[in-house]
Amino acid sequence: MKSRSLLSLLLLTALLSAPALMAQDAKPWYFGDPTSRPDPDPKAKKLPLIRVQGNKFVTPDGATVLFRGLSISDPDKIERQ
Repeated sequence: MKSRSLLSLLLLTALLSAPALMAQDAKPWYFGDPTSRPDPDPKAKKLPLIRVQGNKFVTPDGATVLFRGLSISDPDKIERQ
């Protein structure tokens, strides 16, 4: 009797969790349209236009700009690979 109730409980759990497992087959957020443009930022108009002069980035007044940052791959993409 005890094993039958345990089996019933396991079967019920499996049936109730099936829709949640199926929802994982939906496309993730990073599979969206890669050609869509982001919404324009109104603050972008306040930034100075940066151009390339020789092998440097310069502002309209001639000051050299040095970009620093960190580029990492998407953790979800790394996990899939």
